[in-house]
Amino acid sequence: MACAERGQGHSDRARGDLREALWMALETQTFSTLGFGFPATALLLAERREIERAVELYALASRYPFVAHYQRFEDVAGKHISAAAESLPAEATAAAQEWGRARDLWEIEGSC
Repeated sequence: MACAERGQGHSDRARGDLREALWMALETQTFSTLGFGFPATALLLAERREIERAVELYALASRYPFVAHYQRFEDVAGKHISAAAESLPAEATAAAQEWGRARDLWEIEGSC
């Protein structure tokens, strides 16, 4: 739902939808909801010019096969995040990717 809202220019609604879905996923320990929500969240972060956080979160989500091997995630979020990351120094992008790959999906709870 959040991606549809974003596509229609309703970023505030998209953020609200994602916030609700991610909190529910954390409460119920629903892995797939977190995994699907993180690429969309990363895309919204990139739009808000929080590019390093977007790169980090997308790298975290991409550790999991259902994100890494599903072309739709790349089409909807990955390409946009990569394009935004071009505005960063290469070292900053690499560091954000490394941080994301090193994080645990469930440790994100404390940073929401």
